[in-house]
Amino acid sequence: MRCLEPDLDALKYPSNSILEAHHPLGRKYAPKVTSPLCLNCHAKEHAKLAEEGVDLTAQPTALERIREALHALALFLKSLADWLLTHAVTTLDDLFNLLDTHLPNWKEILRAMCQKNY
Repeated sequence: MRCLEPDLDALKYPSNSILEAHHPLGRKYAPKVTSPLCLNCHAKEHAKLAEEGVDLTAQPTALERIREALHALALFLKSLADWLLTHAVTTLDDLFNLLDTHLPNWKEILRAMCQKNY
């Protein structure tokens, strides 16, 4: 996930790495399932879990563990989808507008290149 934190004072500057492994299903439940996040985004994801009341500590039954893990995963996927809608899609829209302005036939060029490869 790409960090676009506008408040530079809010960023943490670690000594060795700016990335941490986020466990979207919970470290206890699926330790190998990870996603790299910067320290700020990782902290935000955990804050969302706390706000939503997701408890990834030991649960008394497997069904309760599954519920908490799925709730945590759903929140993470929502964050990812929100980021994609906000940043990735608008960035591509900006690129398309730039290409339309400076290279009006870019679509035909791309189609021709794709046809050559098939």
